[in-house]
Amino acid sequence: MELKVVHSVELPFILNLPNDTYDTRVEFGGNSYQVGLQISNTKYKVMTTYRGKEAYMEVEEDEISTLSEKEQNNYREKLRTHISWDLKESKIYTKQELDSVSEEKRLSELTTSILMNKIDYEDDLEATTQKLYSTFTEEEKVELSYSFLINKELSRLTNADLFLEAINQLIKAYSVFRNDYFVEKCSYHTLRGVQITRFVDNVQWDDFKRIEKLPPMMNKPWLSDNTQDELTEFQNNLRAGTEIDPLQSLILVAKNLLEKSETRSAIINISAVLEYSVERKIRNKLLAKGKTERSIDRLLDKTKMNFRERCDKNLKNATGVSLVTNYPDEWRTVQFYRKKYRHSIAHSVFEPTPADTNKMILEFEKVIAIVESL
Repeated sequence: MELKVVHSVELPFILNLPNDTYDTRVEFGGNSYQVGLQISNTKYKVMTTYRGKEAYMEVEEDEISTLSEKEQNNYREKLRTHISWDLKESKIYTKQELDSVSEEKRLSELTTSILMNKIDYEDDLEATTQKLYSTFTEEEKVELSYSFLINKELSRLTNADLFLEAINQLIKAYSVFRNDYFVEKCSYHTLRGVQITRFVDNVQWDDFKRIEKLPPMMNKPWLSDNTQDELTEFQNNLRAGTEIDPLQSLILVAKNLLEKSETRSAIINISAVLEYSVERKIRNKLLAKGKTERSIDRLLDKTKMNFRERCDKNLKNATGVSLVTNYPDEWRTVQFYRKKYRHSIAHSVFEPTPADTNKMILEFEKVIAIVESL
């Protein structure tokens, strides 16, 4: 049998490239891959019916005339650049492989089928699975083994993270090639997920969307409601043009950059927020003690290139607390991340991983909260 996994996305912009397959070399997870990205600028989204429900399918412009009359007359929408990546594998399962599938795994496969087909299990899924399994013939139990092995192999072929990495490698090369600054790196957030469609002998087996976080997918408010007092205060501040705290705003900018996979920019941003927090705290505390803006500027100029001394002597002079000596663990964390990531970014093309960037943002946010509390 032939197993096939199709990864696909519609970009939120156009790549000015002809329809073709673009073999893209990617370093991913310590290995090197050659990913054949199929680009199309002539795809449409056409309304159809799938399993009795309204659905959409993606077809090439020249395929529209081959659709049923109803589908041709249905709603359709021209897509932006569409990218897909197909992975195929021929597989023949031996009797030994089928026999190796345990009853527990067969039952698990049956449970999944019950859920997917929305079979009523009367609040006892395990009992319903066992009862249904007891009615199966040997041939039907073998089919469950086939299903288990097929799903296992399809899961191995599915790699949305590699697909996304290859897309960003292509975008990076393309933007320089065409001097196109209207494109940008993509993430699960900006793409609203990656579509995965899987086939067995050219018959669709299943389909789903690979996402990381739910909010970008939602079409209704997802945060808990504010109290009326909170909402009224927000509306009054908005009406009055109350200044928004740049510190809080810039922390959110760093997090947003991370969501877009712009790890370099996110790290530079959160580093700048910490530096701004320390400087603002020193300035405000010294102003409250009667120091002039000019004298404070002179003091800060002396530590302009020495962040450690600013967090130590300047901060202690202003607040009575040194970040270096009073919070040694937190200061070591700051030093570690500044040296490993911020300084590396400033002097090289180093690009941190999203996971490392997220850790740094969270740690710096804790330190910023300490500084703000002084």
